[in-house]
Amino acid sequence: VKGAMLGQDLSDGDAKLTLDHDGMTLAGKGKLGAAPLEFKWEENFSGADFTRRIAASGPIDSAQFAALGYDLRPYVDGPIDTAVVFTRLPKKRGTVDLKLGLAAATLKLPLVKWTKPPGGAGDAHILVDLAGDRVRAVTDFSIASGGLAASGKAQFAKDDGSLSRIEFDKLKLARTDL
Repeated sequence: VKGAMLGQDLSDGDAKLTLDHDGMTLAGKGKLGAAPLEFKWEENFSGADFTRRIAASGPIDSAQFAALGYDLRPYVDGPIDTAVVFTRLPKKRGTVDLKLGLAAATLKLPLVKWTKPPGGAGDAHILVDLAGDRVRAVTDFSIASGGLAASGKAQFAKDDGSLSRIEFDKLKLARTDL
């Protein structure tokens, strides 16, 4: 499927389609760009809690993330176990729930001279609230890896989508705990 999502083609796939008067489900495996993934796409045609839900998971490396429009380097480099669920809600609202397994990746915070080498434990979780296709807020984020632990939330400006506020519930790096 050319240009399936994020400007990338969905290829090398094998999927099963289920369709009835209430909705549609397409589930299977394929590649989004060069990234292998398993996916499930659901459409609800009648008054359900959501109108569309797309879940995808698989290992994605830094170059593949960059090709999707999210270049995380130099902060994150290497393979990332990725699970994402996009849910379109009524009234053009939506959420993105992103879980990242960072154990095999290198993490760097150059400003504070902190690095997590590959092989160390690491996980991140980000929950995004959408208004239309714009990010309204990060209603929850967390990362835990080695001596780094952070959690909180963020708000974005309505006019230009720029980051307007970030709140930390927890911010810990090595022995510094704010």
